[in-house]
Amino acid sequence: MINKIHEQEELQKIIYTFAELFKYPTQDFYEEVSAGHVDEGLKSLFSNLQFDIIADLKGKCLSKENLQQQYMDLFSGLKQPFAPPIESVYKVWTTDETAQVSIAKSKGYLMGDPALHMQYLYKQFQIEVPNGYENMPDHLTLQLEFLAYLLETSNQEVIYQFIDDHLDWLDDFHNELKKIEVSDFYSHATRLLQLFLQNITRSIFDTRKE
Repeated sequence: MINKIHEQEELQKIIYTFAELFKYPTQDFYEEVSAGHVDEGLKSLFSNLQFDIIADLKGKCLSKENLQQQYMDLFSGLKQPFAPPIESVYKVWTTDETAQVSIAKSKGYLMGDPALHMQYLYKQFQIEVPNGYENMPDHLTLQLEFLAYLLETSNQEVIYQFIDDHLDWLDDFHNELKKIEVSDFYSHATRLLQLFLQNITRSIFDTRKE
């Protein structure tokens, strides 16, 4: 499925939409969500791809101020508990058995193995990490933008491996979000993303069996 140009473009549109969802919400973004344009766009794309997913982001978006407050409370670390959309936080800092640092087998830290591997991938594809993300190259937004890039440049094996290697932490992320009362919008967005990725990997798997 993914090697078909039209379907590839539709998948990329969905992925870029999800990437935008995990950036700080601007006025323009809020207006797109609150007017239902994001839901309608996703509904159309999901339908075209025969993905049985229903988006209700508008219903979780109470106001621009509420959305921005959710983002800050959940992701900034200014309040506890919080659940940043960064892969390293949900995995042990390193699997290197020879590592001598005290946090080696602990979770909750930035710039762990996943971040270093993302840096390696960016270097391989000559991609620069945007300003503000230098200490979190494994931020969900960057990973999704990289996945969209892979859809255009790489084969199904590479795409499947990237999802398996670098987007396998979303269950833990979603579980942490659900523990925080203000997380309705972002919890829903994360669940939609999980369902979408399950459909992609199922499509790749089915294609590989043919």
